[in-house]
Amino acid sequence: GMEVAVEVGPQGAWIKAVGDGQTLQEGGLEPGTKTTFRAQQELLISTDNAGSTRLFYNGQDLGVLGKPGEPLSNIKFTP
Repeated sequence: GMEVAVEVGPQGAWIKAVGDGQTLQEGGLEPGTKTTFRAQQELLISTDNAGSTRLFYNGQDLGVLGKPGEPLSNIKFTP
């Protein structure tokens, strides 16, 4: 399996996470929120604010996903 942690800031972001076909999160997260999602086969992460969405894959910091206000859909993680 794997885990992907999502850290939101400096602004809020709407985050959707789907693990192995099940929706784990869908909604707005406040700045400063950090939440971890786990799956066995596949994790998909979407955000409406890439500039305030930072990802960690199995503890490895992948950094901020993009620009403020930039939407990204279904970023795919597999083990």
